[in-house]
Amino acid sequence: TIASNLAISLAQSGRRVVLLDADLRRPAQHQIFGLDNARGLSSLLAGDLEAARLLAEATRTPVPSLNAYLHPTAVPALHVIPAGPVPMNPVQALKSPRFLHLLGDLKTRADLVLIDAPPVLGVVDGAILAGIADLTFLVLAENHVARGEAAQCKHALTQVSANLAGVILNRVQFQPEA
Repeated sequence: TIASNLAISLAQSGRRVVLLDADLRRPAQHQIFGLDNARGLSSLLAGDLEAARLLAEATRTPVPSLNAYLHPTAVPALHVIPAGPVPMNPVQALKSPRFLHLLGDLKTRADLVLIDAPPVLGVVDGAILAGIADLTFLVLAENHVARGEAAQCKHALTQVSANLAGVILNRVQFQPEA
């Protein structure tokens, strides 16, 4: 929800935003925005768009584009690419040259590309994405993440040369003063 709310806020401020659900193991953005998850990032990384283009050229039918994967939302300047079906090897998909090419293409179409990534601890996917991203924000849940785990997250991000811009504290228990 942090990524989706941030994407909405940035789009409402006048920026053209693409939210990319790169949590290929437990995607959520398609549910948040009420989108079909039958195809998405994993489909693009598997080469579905290239295959569709070749088929269209061979059959002389309209050539599909990346726009078919960019889902519009109720916020005019915000588009979402859902994760798509869970791939056999998410790490290999995220480390592929296709992923870097896709990010480059998306950066030409939007002012900001936000990547919703899985947790840094547990699987390597989040660290891989942090190493590719221009900026990384670490989201920590108050009273759910121990100090040692937070330090492990920071260390994992340092290992991939992530540009850690800050920490977002989530699930904060706010108690107004009486």
